[in-house]
Amino acid sequence: MASRFESDLLEALADPTRADFSSLRDAWTACPRYQPYGRDAEGIEELHMRVATESWDKAVELAKRLLDITPLSVSLRLLYAQALAGSGDRWEAGDQRAVAHGICKAILRSGDGRSQANALVVHDPSEIKLALDLLGCRALRSYQVEIEGRWYDRVEATSPKGDRDVWFDVTIMHDWLTQAT
Repeated sequence: MASRFESDLLEALADPTRADFSSLRDAWTACPRYQPYGRDAEGIEELHMRVATESWDKAVELAKRLLDITPLSVSLRLLYAQALAGSGDRWEAGDQRAVAHGICKAILRSGDGRSQANALVVHDPSEIKLALDLLGCRALRSYQVEIEGRWYDRVEATSPKGDRDVWFDVTIMHDWLTQAT
């Protein structure tokens, strides 16, 4: 029997326009396969190389394997979409881009990041950089703080609109790490 996450992911992949990506992200963190740290960096580097050299079939195969490990990675979904498009499967490539877009929107809808009370909820370290990029910010420094039992990364950032703090709720990642050790 499929887990809630697996069934939600299949539904999202079947019709990204109707998917609840916030719920999907929550289901992922409850899944026994959830692992926010320790990814296959060499595999990701190889995928970038396969896409850059237009080795589309090999890139598609590798992207599928990497997505089995990290199914909600926006960058992997977009690389997979590029590989699919390169191999001629533009329809599936569009669905993969729609999934990546839905995940981005779910992250940004989790808060505005302007305060600890409205922190953006992230489930993976790469989502911090992604959110900063989407907000047009670049990190200068970050501080991890615990407030009332929740963990936050307070990132001092700069943008064309000026400097600001961006708050991220990293409690789920922190709790996973403390349980794993």
